Amino acid sequence: MPRNKKLVNDIKEIKADMGTHVQSTVIKRPKGNPNWKKGVSGFPQGRPKGARCQFGESFVTEFANHWAVNGNACLDKLADKYPEAYSRVAIALLPKVIEFGDETRTAITEALTKRLPFESIREKIEKENAIDVQVH
Repeated sequence: MPRNKKLVNDIKEIKADMGTHVQSTVIKRPKGNPNWKKGVSGFPQGRPKGARCQFGESFVTEFANHWAVNGNACLDKLADKYPEAYSRVAIALLPKVIEFGDETRTAITEALTKRLPFESIREKIEKENAIDVQVH
C-alpha cells in the first residue's frame, strides 16, 4: 500500500476512535505566481538585441583574431607532433555529406579501383577460407 494511502487510513482510524467528525478541506493554490498578471509581460520592451549571444559572438571574434595570427603555426605543430589529432580536426571540419559532380565521382571511382584491387583481395580471402565472402 502506498505510503500516502496508509497515512490517510491511519488518520481516519484515529478520527473514528476519537469519535469526532472533522471535515477536511482542501485549499487549492493558484497556478503560477499571483503577483504576475496573466497576459502581461514583465519586460514589455523585450530582450535587447544580441543580449543572448553577446558572449558567443565575442568569443568567436577573439578566437578568429588569435587564429589569424597563430593558426598556421598551430596546425604545423599539430601535424608534426600529433598527426592523429590533426586528422581528426580535418575530418571534423568536413561536412557530413559531400556532394560530388559526375566528373569527380568518376575520377574517384577510377582511382579507387586502380589502387584497391578488390577482386584480387576477394580471391585471396576465398583461397584462405578466412571468411565467407558474399556480394549483395
